[in-house]
Amino acid sequence: MVKDCPYCGEAIRASARICRYCRMDLKTGRPVDAVPAEVRVRVGFLDGLRFGIGRTVVGAMVLLAVVAIVLFAVSYAFDTIRGLLPMGLGRPT
Repeated sequence: MVKDCPYCGEAIRASARICRYCRMDLKTGRPVDAVPAEVRVRVGFLDGLRFGIGRTVVGAMVLLAVVAIVLFAVSYAFDTIRGLLPMGLGRPT
């Protein structure tokens, strides 16, 4: 069932306590916060948790990439040096 909001005139559910268009409390006639305080606390907690985990994961991935690049560079340098040495030195038999 639908009724009109007495404050903005939009069609809302008959069982609604707050108009979703003008955010007025239909019982008290006062405007309601866009987001209730308990929802703000929960969302803030989840946002902090999500970004904290994201930073940790990105940091670990960057560290892993740097270590891999350094190991590759060192391996390449040793192979290059080994190729410049005289024939019997530094080469596996």
